[in-house]
Amino acid sequence: MNEIIKQQLLTILEEETELAQGCTEPIAGAYTSAIAKRILDEEVIAVEITASKNIIKNAKGVIIPGTTDLMGIEASVVLGYLIGESQLKMEVLSGINQQAIDQTKLILKSGIVKLKQSDSPAKLMMTVRLYGSNGWAEATIMHMHTNVVQIIKNDMILQNKPCDEYDINSALTTKENLSLENIRMLVEDDDLEIPAIIDEQIKYNSLISMEGLNGIWGAQVGRINKLQTKADGLDFDIRRSACAVAASGSDARMSGCSLPVVTLNGSGNQGMTVVLPILEYAKHYKIDNDKVKRSVLFADLVAIRIKQTTGRLSSLCGATFAAIGSIAGILYMLDYPQLVIEMMIKNSISNNTGVICDGAKASCALKIYSGLDTALLSAQLAINGSVVPDGTGIIKPNIEETIDGLKLISDAMIDVDTAVMQILMK
Repeated sequence: MNEIIKQQLLTILEEETELAQGCTEPIAGAYTSAIAKRILDEEVIAVEITASKNIIKNAKGVIIPGTTDLMGIEASVVLGYLIGESQLKMEVLSGINQQAIDQTKLILKSGIVKLKQSDSPAKLMMTVRLYGSNGWAEATIMHMHTNVVQIIKNDMILQNKPCDEYDINSALTTKENLSLENIRMLVEDDDLEIPAIIDEQIKYNSLISMEGLNGIWGAQVGRINKLQTKADGLDFDIRRSACAVAASGSDARMSGCSLPVVTLNGSGNQGMTVVLPILEYAKHYKIDNDKVKRSVLFADLVAIRIKQTTGRLSSLCGATFAAIGSIAGILYMLDYPQLVIEMMIKNSISNNTGVICDGAKASCALKIYSGLDTALLSAQLAINGSVVPDGTGIIKPNIEETIDGLKLISDAMIDVDTAVMQILMK
């Protein structure tokens, strides 16, 4: 394989995966706040938050890790300046304690925290300004949860990193060579050294899935479906189990579980959705470890390829795209040809595109389960030679062109985000 393209793809994986504790939008708020507090270096007496509607939406209904009832970007920002260590990035709240939780609730009741929606075209954007007795300091992130583009103290710019508000990939490695063909060539390269993040993804995302299966978290989408196969007296249902293990991780994570996960495309739900079904199928079919890791890498990059069209945050549910990546990884692991994988992707895009994102919350587990089940249905059809005909709806003859069309769908659904926000804020 061309070495330049190979390194590009591995760099893309590195940029799109990260260990994180808790839902990434509130954690990004805590991270940005922790940076501003470090610059302010005095007691905070007032807070102003300006955030894109997608960040506000995704933080509103998800429980902050290590708490039982704190939700919303305001709470995470307060926790960020109270206890956040910015060098920990997406694990910024790993030191959370009851004193900080109680203090946060008092601060929120005091009314010193103000939140407004940004008018920036960037879908992922947030500025946190903290006021002290002697001045103020602010930090701004854009396009990526830890991409700090500006730091200011008392009108003095301390850091300024130019970033195109309209270009979701402006802070990232070019993705022009991220194609299904190149992804396949990469994972089949005999000289490939599997990135260490793949081992971490398997380890951490499996741990939180087990927690979701064994504990009472959220809507128990994964736990109930996993147990039900046994209660019904059915034979081991690998398809149902694969959906359940991914949903169980989300059950726990969206409901305050403090276990970290390896994210994908800036999302822990997507990171779990991609890897956990592959591991379930691997156990069932006794696949060797090297092939499993290459399959996870394949799935990660396919999911990144699809999601890059919409950016990290959008009106479309990212777990739906991660599910397609996961099933692509399973098909690769079970030695199905590339054509079958492409047929599955076309079937899935034809069927499930348009599932809205109405924020991060306990019910994300339902969308994960449904997305995987739908992608598995699409795979079953593809394995039997059935694919949605080219020219049907948004399906094009070329797979890359079909995937690229999702950007137009996402852009056209901006008004859906506005409607969702109106419902959420009532």
